[in-house]
Formats: sequence, C-alpha cells, structure tokens
Amino acid sequence: MGDSESCSSRAVDFAPGQSVQSRKQRQKVEVHNEILCRLRDLNIEEANFPAFEDELWAHFSRLPSRYDVERAQDVLMHKRLLEKARDPACRPAIEVRLVQVHSASDGNRVESVKFAREADPQGSDYPNKKRHGYFLLIPDLLNPECFLCSFFCIAPDSRVHPPPAFGTLSDLELLHEDKRGLKDMDVVNNVKPIHSGLMHEITIATNDKPKLLTQLTSFLSEVGLNIQEAHAFSTTDGYSLDVFVVDGWALEETEQLRNVLIKKISKVEVVKVADFGVARVQAQSGVMTAETGTYRWMAPEVIEHKPYNHKADVFSFGVVLWELLTGKLPYENLTPLQAALGVVQKGLRPEIPKHTHPKVVELLERCWQQEASLRPEFSEILHLFQDFSQDVEEKL
Repeated sequence: MGDSESCSSRAVDFAPGQSVQSRKQRQKVEVHNEILCRLRDLNIEEANFPAFEDELWAHFSRLPSRYDVERAQDVLMHKRLLEKARDPACRPAIEVRLVQVHSASDGNRVESVKFAREADPQGSDYPNKKRHGYFLLIPDLLNPECFLCSFFCIAPDSRVHPPPAFGTLSDLELLHEDKRGLKDMDVVNNVKPIHSGLMHEITIATNDKPKLLTQLTSFLSEVGLNIQEAHAFSTTDGYSLDVFVVDGWALEETEQLRNVLIKKISKVEVVKVADFGVARVQAQSGVMTAETGTYRWMAPEVIEHKPYNHKADVFSFGVVLWELLTGKLPYENLTPLQAALGVVQKGLRPEIPKHTHPKVVELLERCWQQEASLRPEFSEILHLFQDFSQDVEEKL
C-alpha cells in the first residue's frame, strides 16, 4: 500500500512540542487516512463515493481517540450501526457475529496474546497474500538480549471468521504494516500454549445515558452470556457504541442470539418513578392532604381543595405522559397560578400534537377528564400500554 496520506486530503502535522489534544487529533487523522486507504485498496465501492471521506472523518471525529479498530471493514460496520441508531424505530442497532479469538492459557488463567501478524486474508485487510500465520518472538534463555522467532502457519481454510474488532493489535501498530517487516513485531515475554477459539461479538449502538454499560452487561449476564471483553465508547453527539466479546451461547445459533437481543435488549431502558416524598399507601378511608403537588401537574379537585383519591394521580400521570411525548413544560407560556386557574375554571389542558397516535390521544383525554370517576384505573392503563406495545412490535 502506498503512503496513507496520499488517500486523503487530510494532512498529518508532525510538528514537535504538540499538546496532548493535538497528538490525539493527529492520531485520529493517521488512523482515518490508513482506514480510507485500506477500504479503497479492497475496492469497497462506498469508499470511492465523493462524500465518503468526509463521512468517515465525521465518524472518527465523534469517537474518542482510543477507538482503535483492527479491520477497516469493522469501521464501516460501526459507522452503519451509529447511523442506524439515529432512527428511534431502529434503536438499539445491534450486530452479532462469530469471531476468532486467540489466547494463551496458564492453568485456569487465560491471557490475550500479542502477535506480529503476516498476511492473514480473513483477519486483515490484505487479501492478496497466500501464506498466512503468526510470528512469535520467544526470549533466548541463553542470551536474554536475543529472541528466537517462530512462525505458526495456519491452514487457509482454518480461519473463516474475522478477529474481534478490538483485537490484539491496535490501529497504530497496524499503520504501514506492509512496510515495516519483522523489526517492529511485538514480544511475548512469557511463552504459553496458544489456543484459538470462536466466540460471539456483540456490537450495540444506541442513545448514550448514565450507567448504560452497567445495564447492558447485566442484561447479557441474565441471558447466560459470559463477557470476556467489553469496549465502550461515547460519541460527541449523544450516542454510544458498545462492543462485547462473549461465550456461553451455542456457536451455531448466532442468528437466534441476535433475535433474542433485538427483541429484549430495549427492555434495558426502563423508566423508574422516584421522589416519593409525599407518597402514601392507598387506603379506603382517611383524608388526603389538600393542594399537595405542583400546579402544572395537579388535578382540578386537588387545586380546589376538594376530596380526592388515586384518580388525581391518573390526571397527573397524563401530564407526565404528555411531557414524554413532547419534551415540553406544561403550559409553558403561563405562570403556575394562571395554569391552575385555567385547569379549574376553563378546562385548560396541554395541547396534544397532531402527529400523536390515536390510542395515545384517547388515553390522554381520558386521564384529563374533569370528573375523576371517568378517568381510567392504572391497571387499565397498564393493559393499554401492553396491547399498544404488542401492536408496534408486530408491525416492525
């Protein structure tokens, strides 16, 4: 391959005395240019589109500098998943595949092994070389300053699966790999038996949020997966890219695993109700505190200091549901007192957007009935949401 800079219009600045931020930016440019060259050398049609270079740079720019991917094709996969995650109907975007994992075993302990890779048509971006395998540098016990070099040859048909996206070699180690020969090969100080096996790699792109990685790892464990590696990246525009290497699932059931994840992983994003400072256990008797709450969310009977029951919470739930639908403050153009007077005296309610699903419109209107007895029970609301969710899933 030629100089990676020749593939891209983005030059790499090697000026001395650069700041940490400048060095990270330079690293991104180096990796971007190298990936672009590899994709074009592989005759990937997309890589020759006029806007592709800018799109690829936007992909690297939104991710942290530690985003080091071994294969250029994996960058395309990550780019596609993040683009797909922008559509709420496609979120989370998930890819599941089998990957070939190499490790060194020492009793019950398994460690990743760093190799100097040469001409691996399935694991690299250089498919034209016929011999492929791994060089391993072993310390010469008679002379500690010297190393013995061994080449482990792998049959051409023994690696039909790619390595993990974040494999044993980083992008910087792969830069100009075809030029540097053996002098830059990694060293393994403690020689252990080399093992190769298949595992599943799961890549998830979705909205970023606090504790997302914890929720995802918990979910994967619950479905019986053992996480061997986890790589989490937050983008600058509010998305996340999480990659897991796992075992614990039948290798021949990759598609079934993907279906399970697509169907159930959205349940990780659970809405939890908090702040029970003025909550109470529901009882058949007793007088509830008058005018408890905030005007914008209060039912008419609460505002007027009239007797009320749990149906006042149904009214407030409708306002919260409207907030989730619109992302706006109820009666944002009115003061809280003006809103309260409007609700009681003029039947004022938040304006429902025109694009709202008819079933949601009906539910909101029922929750906001002036007469509390006409509002639905929460048990009915739960069944309505379950039916609505099932209808949506069947249409996807």
